[in-house]
Amino acid sequence: MTATAVTESQIRALIDAVDRADQAGNPRDADRALAQARAAAPDHPGVLNVAGMRALLGGDAGAARPLIERATALD
Repeated sequence: MTATAVTESQIRALIDAVDRADQAGNPRDADRALAQARAAAPDHPGVLNVAGMRALLGGDAGAARPLIERATALD
């Protein structure tokens, strides 16, 4: 199986989809968009940041910290 290159604009679109779904009160859609973003770009600082912030807002500081730390280190 070969990896498919993902462009920065595609990653940004997935991150925007997470934000839109959250703002619309659709956490399941946000979860799906975030899962797609993490699968497509698991080490992208923006994706890691969104994942970390969603974990933090969801009350899981233990999961949030390494994600945010990794995002900061990569940015």
